[in-house]
Amino acid sequence: MSYSEPIGKKGALVINYSISNSSSKNENYTYSPDENGVYSVLDSLYSRSTSSDRLSQSAGLSFRSKIKRLNYSFGMSLDPGRFDENTYVAQTILKNQKQHQLNYSPRLSLFWNNKKGSFASFNYFGRSNMPTARQLSPVVEVLSPVSEMQGNPDLKNGFNHRFNGNWRFTNKKSQLSLMVFSNFRLEQNNISSYTIYNPENGKRFTSYRNINGNWSSTNTVMLAFPFRNKDYQFSANSSYTYSQRTGFTNALENKSKNNSLGQAASIAYSGDLLYATIELSGDYSGVNNSLQNLQSLNTWQYGSRLDLRWNLPWDISLGTALVYRGKSGYAEGYNRQTVNWDAEATKEFLKNRQATLTLIVMDILGQNESSSRNVTATSISDRRWNTIGRYGMLKF
Repeated sequence: MSYSEPIGKKGALVINYSISNSSSKNENYTYSPDENGVYSVLDSLYSRSTSSDRLSQSAGLSFRSKIKRLNYSFGMSLDPGRFDENTYVAQTILKNQKQHQLNYSPRLSLFWNNKKGSFASFNYFGRSNMPTARQLSPVVEVLSPVSEMQGNPDLKNGFNHRFNGNWRFTNKKSQLSLMVFSNFRLEQNNISSYTIYNPENGKRFTSYRNINGNWSSTNTVMLAFPFRNKDYQFSANSSYTYSQRTGFTNALENKSKNNSLGQAASIAYSGDLLYATIELSGDYSGVNNSLQNLQSLNTWQYGSRLDLRWNLPWDISLGTALVYRGKSGYAEGYNRQTVNWDAEATKEFLKNRQATLTLIVMDILGQNESSSRNVTATSISDRRWNTIGRYGMLKF
């Protein structure tokens, strides 16, 4: 629910309220064999099931107004919540945890523009967060024969700060466009898990701690302008991302610092019969760790793309895309070079081109693949997943 009350000629007071409720159940039954070898005896140590109910509310108050070409708003919301969780074996409740939370979220927004199409904006959003009942519980939970977990009742509330700013300059006469995007995130008292591994019995013990020093920043610049011949257009974008994450490897603190650079540039031609675009791109990522036994890793991605579309007589058009991708510095099996080729043919017909028939052929060379890398303070993971291979589709 939202209510807005005008104040003066340009101001307004806005009141918001929301409420949500959810419940979930996770049943986990583990059995041991009886005297006849039949698995029918419920094992109370590993048969830990849970049921939980969560009620969340948010009540916000904000003010928005305008001064000449500057629009601004600021406000605050309070977010109370209630969490109730039961841990039980069969029908017997072993533990009941109830938690009441009160988070808060300040907001600030500024937006400026002029008549020529240029604008600038700035936004800030903050949010507090409390540890869950499970993260606070001092009870040791046996997750498996080789894994145990215990909460930390001394955990503090965390707080996240998020800033983002955008700026765009546009010259309508020359059709020059320049855009800058910037995002920054800072975490205070972030709740992080840490694991201790015992090599003698192979067991892992996991708990939680508050940590500081996690932050990240992403900055992007985009430029586009036509050549003297307006049929040709140049565009480019550059990006830089830095992130720092703190985690624990066998109870030892590690700071992981990741620098990422990206660059792409393209030239496009747009005529009456032909549209063509060629693009070159490259990305670099470097990861450095504070622990001496963790090596630094550098990866590169590079590629090119060619898009073509011909407009033929009788309302027929042909299109094709050729994409080259290469990788280096990744795990074995991930440093591949691929060429992906797609093509399509389109026919428009009926009165006013109301009908369209399109034949698409994807991944003609059969080299399509998908993979990604995820970097945290405790791990670097390269993942690969299945994709649809070569196929054709007829669309009407």
